[in-house]
Amino acid sequence: MQATENAHKVCATCAAPKPLDAFHKNSSKSDGRRNSCKECTYKQDSYNGNRFRRKNGARHSEAYYAAALADEANMLNCRTCKQPKHAREFSRDASRRDGFNGECKPCVAMRVKNRNYRSKHLRRTYGITEDQYQMLLDAQGGVCAICGEPPRTRRLAVDHCHKGGHVRGLLCSHCNGAIGMLKDDPVIANKAVEYLLRF
Repeated sequence: MQATENAHKVCATCAAPKPLDAFHKNSSKSDGRRNSCKECTYKQDSYNGNRFRRKNGARHSEAYYAAALADEANMLNCRTCKQPKHAREFSRDASRRDGFNGECKPCVAMRVKNRNYRSKHLRRTYGITEDQYQMLLDAQGGVCAICGEPPRTRRLAVDHCHKGGHVRGLLCSHCNGAIGMLKDDPVIANKAVEYLLRF
């Protein structure tokens, strides 16, 4: 349907009704205009660094980074901590559209530290490497070996035989705790199954 000269639409970002000429053209939309008004689009462009790219020409040039780091209003969202931070808190990444890593430096450092800690813990406690853990996870299809559910917040726990010490598989925290409460005893586990089947 062709829009009339006095037609208005509501901006999807600021929720304000505005005339159609306040929106950039977009032929894929039914009214031929973008969902967000020009003003909100400009603000978002400034937020994610697109304006710097237009101003400085060459993609991710030294001039681009100099301008991006000098502008105190150039804030980026960290994909991990979800916090808006200045561009200087992010490492350069020329493969990304805005030229910066999507994860802030503190979150990267914490992730690396946690990965190193996990690797040491796996080797010291279970005698396996991070690669061997990943092989187990892949072999199980990324889910708990008992309930078949994927992990929600924590990684799957390494289940090992307390007598022989060998690794049996990867379990979610609920299943790992359950077999521990059953003393890792198949006889007791079978009795628990028989009990549940009676009802």
